[in-house]
Amino acid sequence: MEIFGKRYPWVKDLSDLRLLQRKKAADLGSLSDQTRIDEDLPTTDGERLSDHERLSNSRRRTGIGLVVLAALLWSTSGFFARAPWFDDWPLQWRGLTLAFYRAIFATLLLLPFIRRISFRWEMIPMVLFFSVMNWTYLTALVQGPPTNAIWLQNTAPVWVLLVGVLWMREPLHRGDMWMTIGCLSGVAVILISEMVKQAPLVPTMLGLFSGVLYAGVVLSLMRMRSEDPAYLIALNHIVTAVSLLPVAWASGINPTPFQWCALAAFGSLQMGLPYLLFTKGIRNTSGHEATLIALLEPVLLPVWIFVAWRNSPDYEPPSFWTIVGAVLIMLGLLARYGVRFQQPALAVSLENEVANKNQ
Repeated sequence: MEIFGKRYPWVKDLSDLRLLQRKKAADLGSLSDQTRIDEDLPTTDGERLSDHERLSNSRRRTGIGLVVLAALLWSTSGFFARAPWFDDWPLQWRGLTLAFYRAIFATLLLLPFIRRISFRWEMIPMVLFFSVMNWTYLTALVQGPPTNAIWLQNTAPVWVLLVGVLWMREPLHRGDMWMTIGCLSGVAVILISEMVKQAPLVPTMLGLFSGVLYAGVVLSLMRMRSEDPAYLIALNHIVTAVSLLPVAWASGINPTPFQWCALAAFGSLQMGLPYLLFTKGIRNTSGHEATLIALLEPVLLPVWIFVAWRNSPDYEPPSFWTIVGAVLIMLGLLARYGVRFQQPALAVSLENEVANKNQ
């Protein structure tokens, strides 16, 4: 039998599946896990099997719902960054100052959820990548077309792939090639369109650089799967806030009471809370499903800006070529992550049960 891409030749029927799950629980060394698995597993081919399937489907639907909610909250970054509430802040300081305050309030939300503190050398490049990524992305979001910024940042999987293929000698699959072609074509379309319009290239290049830095964060996190995710995310925001403190101080910006409220919502609702929801939701969701759902963020970001700020004097709708570039990037990501979107619910449940306890 093949379960979530892994072959178990000796698993031929329900009793063998029960034995496999007991073995997994025993390998994890958790008696409570084994007891719960025994309770959930059916003893006949009848009603209790459907009960287990319903439980697996319920957990999966809950996980998908949490990931969707996280993507919706992440997509509000443009809503906050382009809000006229901060128009009295100097443009050259606005992106950096927003990044500073967002990191502060995200940290405050994440601190109570930290379970353990540790140190590994991989944390050093991770926090550096994350800090600079915040600056580049929010500056690109404030000073340039928001659609460019978000879609250029979402080219991160391409840079992760290139590092894996060129430096780690990982195999290159057909879906990887289509993703690379689609994403790089989209980047080329956006860059060429900006050059033709003679628009400032700095925001566009910062958006592209934020995607490279995002890839660095992902690669660092991949090497620390066993660490507390709330601690890693909080650490990233703490270092971001500390590194941007001199900038926020030098800017001389003193937020008004209303701006303090908006900044608190920006940091907690757009950054801190989505990470907690995503971390919890992905426990019962396959990686490919989570990746596809996360595409809601770049799709919805310009929608929120249009709905909220289309009457603002500085609002500019996405250009035709920006939309073309964004579609090419999205098609490339769909070609890579959409192939294995559908997985049997029982297999997803078994895989996630083991993976989550191994973390």
